Amino acid sequence: VVNGSPTTPFRFVDRGSPAVIGRASAVIDFGRVRVTYPAFQYINMYNSGTAPLALDSVWQVGDASVFLTNPPVTPSKANPYLVAPNKACNIRIEFNPTAISSYKSWLYVRASSGRVDSVLLLGDGAQPIFQVDQPVLNFGTVRSFTTSLRTATVRSG
Repeated sequence: VVNGSPTTPFRFVDRGSPAVIGRASAVIDFGRVRVTYPAFQYINMYNSGTAPLALDSVWQVGDASVFLTNPPVTPSKANPYLVAPNKACNIRIEFNPTAISSYKSWLYVRASSGRVDSVLLLGDGAQPIFQVDQPVLNFGTVRSFTTSLRTATVRSG
């Protein structure tokens, strides 16, 4: 995962009438992400049915403090988020590890019909890996009060 850039959307897909949540996969794995450098992916909520898809709850169980969700609105039973037939909305999932560790959380999405679907969120907090293109800089013989210049490139991977 490239820090700060989205990847291919994960999709919950409705295939029924009335609308029912379905999904393409059960896992979003962020892989190794530098500590305090967030990465994000999207869950695409798509309704391919003939009735509106009413989402009334989005919640997590597990390491929820490092997997932040950003739905378009905060849905509730009194005020569900509606996805019209043949339309979609995105829920952004941000992974912001706070330590070098493995993290896991379950994200749940519930439709007003009572159907609950889930996706497992995984990620590892990692430290930066520094790479130097020249491990040794040889300045040779340098006379007093003169300078010698060598260049090395240091990158964080």
